[in-house]
Amino acid sequence: SVFTIPKNISTGIKPKRPLSEDIIYEAHLKGFSQLDEKIPEQYRGTYKGAAMKAQYLKDMGITMVEFLPLHEFDNERNDFTDKGTNYWGYQTLNYFAPNKRYAYDKTPGGAINEFKQMVKAFHDKGIKVCMDVVYNHSGEGGTWGNPDVATLLSMRGLDNSSYYETTNDGKYFWDNSGCGANLNAANNITSDLITESLKYWSEEMGVDAFRFDLAPVIVNTQEKGGYNFDSQKSPVLNKMERQLDLRSQDGTKGSVDLIAEPWGCGDGTYRLGQFPKSWHEWNDAFRSVMRSMFNRQEHTSPANIATAIAGSSNIFGGNEKTRSVNFITCHDGFTMKDLFSYNNPYNNNPIFKSDGGTMGDGNISWDNFGEFKRQVKAMKNAFLALFMSKGTPMISAGDEIMKTQLGNNNAYNLDKKQNYLNWNLSKEQKKIQEFVKKAANFRQAHPALTNAKFFDGKDHNNNGLKDVTWLTDRGFEADGKYLDSPHNNFLGCRIDGTEYSDSAASIYTVINKGDSDIVMTMPKNLDGKKWYLVADTADDSEVKDNFAKVGEEIEIGKL
Repeated sequence: SVFTIPKNISTGIKPKRPLSEDIIYEAHLKGFSQLDEKIPEQYRGTYKGAAMKAQYLKDMGITMVEFLPLHEFDNERNDFTDKGTNYWGYQTLNYFAPNKRYAYDKTPGGAINEFKQMVKAFHDKGIKVCMDVVYNHSGEGGTWGNPDVATLLSMRGLDNSSYYETTNDGKYFWDNSGCGANLNAANNITSDLITESLKYWSEEMGVDAFRFDLAPVIVNTQEKGGYNFDSQKSPVLNKMERQLDLRSQDGTKGSVDLIAEPWGCGDGTYRLGQFPKSWHEWNDAFRSVMRSMFNRQEHTSPANIATAIAGSSNIFGGNEKTRSVNFITCHDGFTMKDLFSYNNPYNNNPIFKSDGGTMGDGNISWDNFGEFKRQVKAMKNAFLALFMSKGTPMISAGDEIMKTQLGNNNAYNLDKKQNYLNWNLSKEQKKIQEFVKKAANFRQAHPALTNAKFFDGKDHNNNGLKDVTWLTDRGFEADGKYLDSPHNNFLGCRIDGTEYSDSAASIYTVINKGDSDIVMTMPKNLDGKKWYLVADTADDSEVKDNFAKVGEEIEIGKL
């Protein structure tokens, strides 16, 4: 065998800021640049091609790119089946190797060098790099079809029961991922493997953050025959706390953010809000409230909406700061365009077919009567709600350009052009792209929006305003009775910007979740201050393309 030592390539300077100040862009590395005609053809779909998109993300106000799995994963065995390929990559085979399929440079060590160069390109633009990592199961899978036969590709051949959790009698595997045997994270050998892998990617490869697929599975403290979640006694979590340079909540110390997908499969695996304070968590409760607000209005009260906008203190309230990663769509499910364009998934499309996926009402989707204009408005409403909420917003790549998967909500196996981002944009796509760009940059410009500390409803600087005030359409503070009624479609959220040294003395976000117009009264302003209209998704909005350019905001009294 011939071995080569990768070049000593710098990954640049890691950005230092808390996760609450980030906007996450969840992307598939290949699909991100595969159809971008501005990138040389030979680089499209590669680490090098992705690096060439760094300026685009910076311009869009994105500060963290989160890539779907980049570890070497199982794919070639099903390249030529009718079912399709393993496009997403959630079947890891090697936790220390970057996927060579994504490298333009196919020479020995080339993928490592190219990966590092990509990381540096993002770091040079102030953008963090996050890897979606799969330590709950591996590409060896479980027993498919015959319960007595399992695939043997790597770790299973070394020490089956150390790397994988078995039943008590050792005959079968325990599965809390739905994808095969649990990786045996309670075992010392496996917890070392996971931790050393994370250290390698952080320290050697320059990665800033990790998003853990089905994270509760690795918190299992049972080595055999069951599942028990205990974040205090979890071997792997304790090793991460000791060995990784975890970022502090204020962002001044450390260099690694940890993000959990806080659910798995089976009893006891839904653990939203139960990870250590050093972790952030995907918040599906936020997702459900936001989808319901626009698509199932009669089920959502102003109180539900206010709690979600304010950082979900009902879930993360054991800490003074929210740890919520807010999202409305992600790779797993509908795109934003399809969420507001389909009542039900359409996964049997002959040209874009897959199995599985959430069916029926679980998607909380709506086709908006099939009216394109309504669908676009719904998308803009969703983006504004996301960017105005406390926590870390995450958007799925392509949502900002109205990517559609033709109604498919589980496109895990479709390595096709319909699953890539098509950058030949129509006029309407460019408009919503610009809207998202303005909304994201508005958020980044206002510390009142990026501060992670929970509101407490108090006036901390004696200016007559609480840190947040929830208002009715008459401009008065809403009481509990108003907030608890799902029949009330209006909700106003006024944040006192002066408490956060914000350039805006107040930021006022108003929501009408119903279809009828509401005549509203603006709340009383602070002495000497004026209200200016920044964004408005109404059909008859005075704001061009629904979001004003900086310096062109409209004084309310002049409307």
